[in-house]
Amino acid sequence: MNIILDVTIVSSILYVIFIYLKNSQNHENLSIAKKLAFIIGIVFFAIANISIIRSYGNQFFSVFTMQQTLLYFVVPPLIFTGLNDQLLKPLYSNKWVKPILNRMSKPTLAIIGFNLIFVLQFIPIIFNFIYGNSFLQFLMMLILLPLAFLMWWPVISPATKFQTLQPFAKIIYVIGLAVIMTPLVAFFVISTTVLYAPFIEFHSESIVVLDQQTAGVTMKMAQIIVYSAVIGHAFVEAKRLDDLQTEKDHFL
Repeated sequence: MNIILDVTIVSSILYVIFIYLKNSQNHENLSIAKKLAFIIGIVFFAIANISIIRSYGNQFFSVFTMQQTLLYFVVPPLIFTGLNDQLLKPLYSNKWVKPILNRMSKPTLAIIGFNLIFVLQFIPIIFNFIYGNSFLQFLMMLILLPLAFLMWWPVISPATKFQTLQPFAKIIYVIGLAVIMTPLVAFFVISTTVLYAPFIEFHSESIVVLDQQTAGVTMKMAQIIVYSAVIGHAFVEAKRLDDLQTEKDHFL
């Protein structure tokens, strides 16, 4: 069963990459670096979902949190980086998707929508209930993944129709995201008892506690790398807009 699922994931990923490269070949504003970012994002999505990683994620909380970090904090920015307005237009113009984007891509709703569900899932009683069931675990990913894309939409989506934040507002947004996530990470790092029952089946209590603390550190480090990259992107965008304005003022 796991082999079939892995083959399905890999086949689907290869198909998506093929379609993407085919549709983006005539887009001059999509550089090789941007195309590579999209492909890496898709590959990371596959890595986070293949059976061996899911198996280790069921045994080690630190592996599970890295799965979560890849899926919700790394994959969406990379995929958005490799897209442009023309490629996204069929999505945001869809009559079913457009009303959702109009509402949920607003910065406040976007950041609250994802983080509320993401943090709530780590309440021990909720976590133990959800992640003791494969179907519920899959259902949670189906809920969180679209919310993650919506969370990143205001700061990195190339859709010109939904550009709601100026570059420095994007920096504040990302800093706010980092602040929101800090208490959750601290919760893992300062834990001195087993928080999540599923992992005690595989390891001693001391190992599980150490793994929880490791998870908090690695999750925060990975998030800092992502936040720094997005903030750097916002600074570059601000510089570009400033140069354009200066050039425009010069001609006037």
